[in-house]
Amino acid sequence: MNNKEFEILDDYLRSVGQFLTLPRKIILETFLKVDGHVSVKDLCKEVKKKDSQVSPATVYRTMKLLVESGIASENEFADDRKLFEKTLGKEHHDHMFCTHCKKVSEFHNESIEKLQEEVAQEHLFEITHHRMTLFGLCGECH
Repeated sequence: MNNKEFEILDDYLRSVGQFLTLPRKIILETFLKVDGHVSVKDLCKEVKKKDSQVSPATVYRTMKLLVESGIASENEFADDRKLFEKTLGKEHHDHMFCTHCKKVSEFHNESIEKLQEEVAQEHLFEITHHRMTLFGLCGECH
């Protein structure tokens, strides 16, 4: 397990009067090994391989804590489909979501980023963060 994420979660939990339990350690370790985006359902399957006693509710609550601590981000795509991804050490990016096969692709486009800044300046708006998701059909589905 990456010490940095472990320390961040431990510090966050202590700040809210909670502890880094063994199930939370297992969930964090499992999450950090996932590439890309993962649902709680899929993460549960992987966690169960390490500890069959960890409930889906524990995984869901722990993922919420990972989001609150800044280790993970939660993205909601179509049909209330929530997927989580690592945030620490990851460059900003946006998403494309295929409404047919549910594939999520990441992209970064500097022109789009600059345009967002220009629009914000025109409206005297200070951007703190943003999420952009394009919905449509991927190359395999159209």
